[in-house]
Amino acid sequence: MSGARRLTIYEPFRSIFYAPQFVALYGGHFAGRVSTWRCGPRAAAPRRTGALIDGHAEIALGGIMRSLDVADRGGPFLPHFAQVNQRNGFFLLSRAPRPTFTWADVVGTTIVSFAEAPTPWQCMLTVLRKHGVDPATVRIERTLPLAEALASFRDGHGDFFETGQPFTEQLIAEGAAHLAASMGTRRARCHFRPT
Repeated sequence: MSGARRLTIYEPFRSIFYAPQFVALYGGHFAGRVSTWRCGPRAAAPRRTGALIDGHAEIALGGIMRSLDVADRGGPFLPHFAQVNQRNGFFLLSRAPRPTFTWADVVGTTIVSFAEAPTPWQCMLTVLRKHGVDPATVRIERTLPLAEALASFRDGHGDFFETGQPFTEQLIAEGAAHLAASMGTRRARCHFRPT
């Protein structure tokens, strides 16, 4: 592959529902072209989209809402070319067991939610509306980075916590939380059309 262009790829955070990117990378589908892989705070959303715009990266993993946000702010169109997943990979955890959970249970409560990306929040709003719950009747907090949100929930803040793996299983195993709902099964698949 001498002469082939080397690629810099940014990802927002590590998650099991982003496994297809690693299958592509380690399965040889990039044919040895990946020179840099950046993850986490150094690859935060503004940096990821900025890196695409200014040419420091060729590929960035992220939801379509990032591209829409850039376009809404007068920025360039960032094309999406592959779908990594079709469902929301987050879970809604409750502090107390709720074997007969319904979405009406969240009215008047506080949900500590994922702050690093807008897609889980938008999916939550869609699920609430689909189940007849006005989002204005629920306090959804999206201000803390994941590590701080996790610590805050463990310390007793909030009634519900929206998070992904491996934190879902860890909290349940510790007895610090109980599964209320799998967000991916609560809404229809997200369909993608390559540009």
